[in-house]
Amino acid sequence: MDQGLPGSVVTSGISRNIPDAYLDPSFNPANDRKTGYVTKAILCVPIRSSAPHAVVLGVIQLTNKVSGSDVFEPEDVDVVYKFISLAYPIIFNSQSYSLLCRRGQRPQVGFRDASPSSPLPVTGAISATSSQEEDD
Repeated sequence: MDQGLPGSVVTSGISRNIPDAYLDPSFNPANDRKTGYVTKAILCVPIRSSAPHAVVLGVIQLTNKVSGSDVFEPEDVDVVYKFISLAYPIIFNSQSYSLLCRRGQRPQVGFRDASPSSPLPVTGAISATSSQEEDD
C-alpha cells in the first residue's frame, strides 16, 4: 500500500482530488497502458475513523467522474466521507476478526439488545478468548 497515489494517501492520511491524473507525479499510468483505459480525474480518500491520529486502513479511489463536471466536486468528497463512516467499522471489525483468528483466538461477537421502541440499530463488537481460557 505504499505505491502511487493510493500509497501517498495512506502515508500522508490526506485526501487527494486530482483534476488531471497525468499532471500529478504520484499517478502511475501502468494500468492505463495495460488496459487501454484513460484516467482523467481521481479522488483518493483514506479509510480511517474520525478519531485524531487514527490509523489508515486503506483508501477509496474514484476515477473519471461521469455526471456533471469532469472533476470531483466538494459534494463528491462529502459523499465519499459518508460512505467511509459506514464502511470503516465493517472493515475494522473484519480485520480484527481475521487477526484474532490468525492468533489462534476464538472471536466472539456480542450484540447489544435493542428494544422495539429504540430508533438505534443493533450494534456488534468483537472480542476474543483464547482456546486455553475456554478449555479451563
